[in-house]
Amino acid sequence: MMFKNLLLLTCVTIMIQGTRQYQHDGQRSLIANSMPRLPVSGYRVDGTKVYFNGQIVTGLSVLSFKDLGFGYAQDSINVFFMGKKMAGTFSTSFYVLGDQYAKNSIDVFYAGKKIQGALNSSFQVLGNGYAKDSLNTYYLGEKVRNG
Repeated sequence: MMFKNLLLLTCVTIMIQGTRQYQHDGQRSLIANSMPRLPVSGYRVDGTKVYFNGQIVTGLSVLSFKDLGFGYAQDSINVFFMGKKMAGTFSTSFYVLGDQYAKNSIDVFYAGKKIQGALNSSFQVLGNGYAKDSLNTYYLGEKVRNG
């Protein structure tokens, strides 16, 4: 059997931070997995938008989106917690420690909020909501006693 009007489309597949990107005739579209990137993440990508728990995350670039886990995400400029942009943080020095704790080159955060007085140079997560620095112990981001 012969197909007279067979149109052959050539697609180029490129990997961009865990998503597949297809390009055809200069137009790009992103195809993301239907599963979350981390089991407890809440973030999803549908090709042109990033969602957290079904709500569109405004200001988060789909092309540079990265799910950091524990509710945190970033693009090439900003950091987000549970779909909300974190003020005063930038993605270049931000990383997640675990148990919803994270830090950048200056500050320490719990659940997206800055922990006042926490020392990022000595800060470490102990587990089960506890963390410490060289001066204090913290539970769920709150100081509980001196080190």
